[in-house]
Amino acid sequence: MSHFRFAWPPERNKLSDETINGLRNTKDMVKFSDPQSHRPERVPVTKKLLSSVRSAHAAYRQKCEKEKEENERRRKEKEKEEAEIARRQKEMDALKAKNASLLEKETALNEREKELREKLEGVGQLLIDGNSKLKSSVKSSDRAGINAAEVMIETASGLSQKLNAEMSEIREKQRNVECQKRKLIEKSLGEVPMKKARVCASVPKQASKKKSKKKSNVKTTTAT
Repeated sequence: MSHFRFAWPPERNKLSDETINGLRNTKDMVKFSDPQSHRPERVPVTKKLLSSVRSAHAAYRQKCEKEKEENERRRKEKEKEEAEIARRQKEMDALKAKNASLLEKETALNEREKELREKLEGVGQLLIDGNSKLKSSVKSSDRAGINAAEVMIETASGLSQKLNAEMSEIREKQRNVECQKRKLIEKSLGEVPMKKARVCASVPKQASKKKSKKKSNVKTTTAT
């Protein structure tokens, strides 16, 4: 091996076994053809040699084509993987943004629901006071007190109806937000939504009104 280490420069020390064997055979052929001066131009060019050269060149070209195809295949696979990673990242960013928006909307709805509850408590107390005042005014035949009590009851009833209608809308929106959050979680986990999952569509207004009537807040009484 020591006599062959100068056959090529150090920068070519990563040659394949086939190339190394080719260089060895070429050097041996030159030595065999011109033992004294080792001049390559003195190597006899025979038909067999020409055929070997053509075969070697054809094999080299075929190898280059295969390497080119393999490199192209790897390049396409890499591009596909990078595109898939980018798509997933974009989808994840969109899911995060949507989730943040839903959380913000949910917080606003919860705060509004709390405000409506407090107002309904005040309206309920106003209605209780109005009924109490009406009862005492009727006993004492206080016409002015009766009128004032009726105004209190009428005002409380109107406010109660208005606040309950808004409360129904708030609860409907809360259900829709909850449904969207659930779908968002399923999408982020790559799960298929269940067939019996709740529908996120808005509840019809008539059904909503009927439901709100069943849960009506305060019963009103009027003087006869």
